[in-house]
Amino acid sequence: LRRFIARRGLPRTIISDNASTFKAGNELIQFCFESSHVNEINNFLVNEGITWKFITPLSPWKGGFYERLVGSVKSCLRKTVRKRFVSDDEFSTVVTECEAIVNSRPLTYVSSDVTDANPLRPVDFLHPHANVVPWNLEPDYDPEYRLISSKEQAKNLLDETKKSLAKFWTMWSQMYLTTLQQLHSKMIRKRSSCNEPKIGLVVFIAGETRNRVQWDLGIIIKLHTGEDNIIRSASLRRANGVISKRSVNMLIPLELTVSEEFAATEEIGSSIEQPSEHSK
Repeated sequence: LRRFIARRGLPRTIISDNASTFKAGNELIQFCFESSHVNEINNFLVNEGITWKFITPLSPWKGGFYERLVGSVKSCLRKTVRKRFVSDDEFSTVVTECEAIVNSRPLTYVSSDVTDANPLRPVDFLHPHANVVPWNLEPDYDPEYRLISSKEQAKNLLDETKKSLAKFWTMWSQMYLTTLQQLHSKMIRKRSSCNEPKIGLVVFIAGETRNRVQWDLGIIIKLHTGEDNIIRSASLRRANGVISKRSVNMLIPLELTVSEEFAATEEIGSSIEQPSEHSK
């Protein structure tokens, strides 16, 4: 927590699950603020307290999309490292660059034109327009290569981290898009009008994300219906100006669009009057 505050600044609120380490951390912070050392603690925390909120025990779905996001990162990181021995330096580098990958994902577009503006990313809330994309994810890796000097050891370590990062990007980007697609499909099954593709909507194009930290995005410029008058495909303009036609099944709304759909559906569902005990 101290490292997080030093890097990112003091949070007003922390929302987490009920892991024992999180609960213990909350109790420690509350104790510090109630103890005789409150002045010293306040100096460290810039004279502000932290509100720590916990979701319902044994209810990970209460965390919404961020729980799925955390789960995808943990799963891909586990598959990337597996049982291979990783030094502290290598692990720290890989995890930090994985953080950069996740925080560079596009949330939404401020502009409706993919050629006019960069997407809004999580990292932009802390470091606007920061270029944190890890460099050169294509590893020049030879498993038969043998170390013969400290200089070559450094090169080998660099190749290892690049290989791990490239593997993480491939797995995580696919899992992330799959999760978005599943949530969007869930909204479509509820037949809400806000879930239909719209002209001007910026979307991911599934199956075409490259093997590096670069998302394939497009803006819908035309919709095509079938004989049943249901939207079946769309024409999109990419950032390079190329016009492509894709099935709507390959188009995935950006994260904030899906989150808004989910919130709207949940709000509608919660507003439906539940039957009373007498009516059952």
